[in-house]
Amino acid sequence: MVVLTSLAWVLMAGALSWVLVAVGWWSLANLWLRELLVPHAVRSTAVVFALVLAWSLVVAGLTAAWADHNLRRYHRRERRRVLEVEAARGRPAPTWPWKEAVWTRPEERVARGQPAGPQGR
Repeated sequence: MVVLTSLAWVLMAGALSWVLVAVGWWSLANLWLRELLVPHAVRSTAVVFALVLAWSLVVAGLTAAWADHNLRRYHRRERRRVLEVEAARGRPAPTWPWKEAVWTRPEERVARGQPAGPQGR
């Protein structure tokens, strides 16, 4: 019964969110039609469209520059590697230079540089 109630609430919340999104888009369309796309406001409409286009070009340019930077810095020099990619290329995966030590009693703590476990004491 709890599952059905939860499912009903999820469906109602989802439907409400779709309605709110639709009302928001309708309001935005009415605002643009009333305020921007009118014959006596052609100049302001063109300016707004030019500003929006310029902003989107700036954002796209920054995104492309960041992607190119990451490509040059990491990918081409192969500084970052994923173990699965190494295995897919047929190369052996690098081993980790550290081992994880797990202990339950304080006297089992390992000094740095010594092997873990009771044989290392």
